Amino acid sequence: MTDRFEVAVIGAGAAGLAAAKALAAQRIPFVLLEASHRIGGRAHTEYPPDGAPFDLGCHWMHSASINPFVPIADEYSVRYEKRDDYGPEARYFRGGEWVSELALESLAEESETAEVAIAAAWSEGIDSSVAEVTERDGEWTSVLDYYTTLDTSVDPDEVSIGDVVSYEDTDENWPVVDGYGQLVERWGSGVPVSLNTEVRAIHWGDSGVRLETTKGDIRANRVIVTVSTGILASGALRFFPELPESKQSA
Repeated sequence: MTDRFEVAVIGAGAAGLAAAKALAAQRIPFVLLEASHRIGGRAHTEYPPDGAPFDLGCHWMHSASINPFVPIADEYSVRYEKRDDYGPEARYFRGGEWVSELALESLAEESETAEVAIAAAWSEGIDSSVAEVTERDGEWTSVLDYYTTLDTSVDPDEVSIGDVVSYEDTDENWPVVDGYGQLVERWGSGVPVSLNTEVRAIHWGDSGVRLETTKGDIRANRVIVTVSTGILASGALRFFPELPESKQSA
């Protein structure tokens, strides 16, 4: 590797690959570092013996009409299925019997009430969690909490209402038939990347950055960190000096 890069990009998931592509387009010298043996991050497709692709991570192109990966899938001939939503409507089984369509109207009402409460709190400048501003003892609280966790991978008391309000959902959720992992892999196949290169520490300051990696130190003028918030929270990637409290608590 060269002695010093203009930019070091950590993580070769979709965000890291996009950053690398943007840098390459501007002819800015960069290095892309990935701890795993593959690119794609949580976009990971496996191929069982029957040959049908199976996504271990992301699978749906949400808000498809405004999702930038849809034209990318077309460009790379990756198949997907157009849907207005996830497919057949969910049915609910409670107390030993199926919940009637009439009873489900109360679920829709409770969901709408929660959405109004979230929007109202955010408009007042309150940045609270979903759990703090929504009904906790409602008939359908557990179901609504389930969907919040399904969408965000964390419990409602860890989800900012700001994130909920800012999310633009068109209810177009298109599954990638050939695998989302395959889509990202094809898209990023031309990007130079150093695999099996784990970054363990970032030393940063006015003079640039020094990265401690499993393949030695790398120096750059700037660094773009695209690893998951889970990795950041775990402390596996250390910062010297530590990041400001505002960033650590974000």
